[in-house]
Amino acid sequence: MKRIDDILIGKVLFVGIGNEMQGDDGAGPYFIKKAANSIKKYSFFNVKETPENYLNKIVSHNPDTVIFVDAVDFNSEAGTFKIFSIEEIVNSSISTHNTSLKMIVNFIKSYKKELKIFLIGIKPKTINFNQCLSIEVKNGIKKLLKIIKG
Repeated sequence: MKRIDDILIGKVLFVGIGNEMQGDDGAGPYFIKKAANSIKKYSFFNVKETPENYLNKIVSHNPDTVIFVDAVDFNSEAGTFKIFSIEEIVNSSISTHNTSLKMIVNFIKSYKKELKIFLIGIKPKTINFNQCLSIEVKNGIKKLLKIIKG
């Protein structure tokens, strides 16, 4: 299993994905808001629920590593985060935004083949409409931020 330190390579761009109006599906945008205010050595884009609209911005940033942050339903406790490889992103349906992620990965790779791409998935507790982020997901993001800050 990869560690966060293993994927923070070169010029890093974090991309937060999710719908802030659907509870823990807003984990990606919440992470980006918190990180952008406290971590200056990396770049952060909040693409909300339409990452496909930010393809040119992502490519023009010319990162060495792109790390998507999104709510992902995997076998663990709510608020737990896990690093997924590019192969896991492209070859499975791990994200609620999977079609967009596949398209983005393929598009970006067509411009910069050596680009490293990962997904940090945060296990949601609830993704109901008009819900706030759960305390479990907020705590998971707090832990993730602490690790990234070093």
